[in-house]
Amino acid sequence: MLANMIILLELVILAMVTEGSHLKMSSFSFPGESVTLECNVDHGEFPIVSITWYKDGKQFYKYDPNPIDPVLITEVEGVFVKKDLSLNGNKITIGSVTQQSTGTYTCKVEIDHPSLNVGELSGSLKIVQN
Repeated sequence: MLANMIILLELVILAMVTEGSHLKMSSFSFPGESVTLECNVDHGEFPIVSITWYKDGKQFYKYDPNPIDPVLITEVEGVFVKKDLSLNGNKITIGSVTQQSTGTYTCKVEIDHPSLNVGELSGSLKIVQN
């Protein structure tokens, strides 16, 4: 009975996180342009623990609201994060895209709740020649 209640609670919370969530990004861009990616995960009243961005499974950006410098940028081929335009984690800008910028971009939002792991959204970006 208790296990069923916990599973039901997890499903309700997961539905709350994913129901109003969306990833806003272009599906294509031209070489040299900037691309803005926006991750909006509905996390209800629960505070955000971190927002992490990946390109093809490789982490390139992490926002953690607790440290003195909340933004950690890791080098990934084809991804040049404009840090001054990417300070809060849910909206980041990649500058001077190249063919190597083509790929699947994923944002993972971790919230402060013991029964919920992560809300995750993905989208594809293709760089086309003009």
